[in-house]
Amino acid sequence: MKKFIDILPILCFFLFYKKYDIFIASNTLIITSGLTIAIKWLIYKEIKKFDIISFVYIVFFTTLTIILHDSQFIKLKPTFVYFSLAIFLFINHIWMKKLFIKKILKKKFILPDSIYRKINISWIFFLILCGFSNAYVALNSPDNIWVNFKIFILNLAILIFVILNLIYIKYTISKNDKLK
Repeated sequence: MKKFIDILPILCFFLFYKKYDIFIASNTLIITSGLTIAIKWLIYKEIKKFDIISFVYIVFFTTLTIILHDSQFIKLKPTFVYFSLAIFLFINHIWMKKLFIKKILKKKFILPDSIYRKINISWIFFLILCGFSNAYVALNSPDNIWVNFKIFILNLAILIFVILNLIYIKYTISKNDKLK
């Protein structure tokens, strides 16, 4: 149920874009994003920081899109999100000497810090690549190409990257077990 709630805004955005246009879809994105936060609060009694930050980005960029009647703002929102996440991971990695990836993964995997560092760095580069890819398509393609790219290509790329990370983690765990 939680996963469905998480994808509801992007699903509604896509459906409303296909039926109407990017401006109505942008309005829908704001509404459904706010509703998902409310639903999560009602059902799970929690709202994660990432949900709030994501909602702020959505409200900011979709409001600019609607008020200025310019789709470039909503199209560039993912680039800012990807770059923000990359910067956050980089700052935590370099200056704060914390591995945010470790905080996420240690609930499921016990790994040496060197492996968490490699995964963290790979995510930084991957997010930068996603940001530049999105910016390129957003700035050089019509809305329909960008919507399909964002919904299908970028989300598929993220899924594949997560799977590759899991394969790497499993390989590392099995390699460490053989060394014992």
